[in-house]
Amino acid sequence: MRLPPKKIIYQDRVEMRPFSLVDSDHIYTAVKDSLGALKQFKAWAHFKKDLETALSIYSSLSSKTSIGSEAHFCGFNKGTDDFLFCIGLFPDNRLNHHSIELGYWVSTKHSGEGLGTLSAQITIYLAFFYYGADRLTIRSDPDNKGSLAIINKCGFKKEGIMRNSLASPTQEMLNDGYSKNRDSLYFSLVPEDLKDLDWIDQITNEIEIIPII
Repeated sequence: MRLPPKKIIYQDRVEMRPFSLVDSDHIYTAVKDSLGALKQFKAWAHFKKDLETALSIYSSLSSKTSIGSEAHFCGFNKGTDDFLFCIGLFPDNRLNHHSIELGYWVSTKHSGEGLGTLSAQITIYLAFFYYGADRLTIRSDPDNKGSLAIINKCGFKKEGIMRNSLASPTQEMLNDGYSKNRDSLYFSLVPEDLKDLDWIDQITNEIEIIPII
């Protein structure tokens, strides 16, 4: 991958910037407020959730982004600076060093506003036109209807089912609402697919990528 841009602006609606401890209070508050929704499909939502642990995780994500080994961004309302979502790109396949995986979550406060789809589309553009992806993948729990709707709107192609792709959850996680399904539906996009995406021109015309220097 490569070093991240300083920020990404889309219309006057969204500003995405690399994961930073400067934004830790916003992220931590949004995670706490969104735990009810996150616990069903995000294993990390069941881990120790004190501020010290969270800051350690944020520091790691920020460090990986700053050296270009992964790319993690937070999205904010451009006018109010209200936290909206987190989204990330990370290496996916040791046999293809230009294969990247996409993952994201949206603040419960802003669910239903179309931000999952918009953030994914912006980051798909970044994956191919800024990071030079040869392949972009995404996976979803078969029961995660919200995520599957976003995946379909973005135009991903279904490849199949990855059996036991997730580690076995603890009984405590299951009791706390985590999905018992360990399989994942697997989807991808490759550069040849981009011409068929009915949203790509709008993103291309209205995105602004601001470099670090």
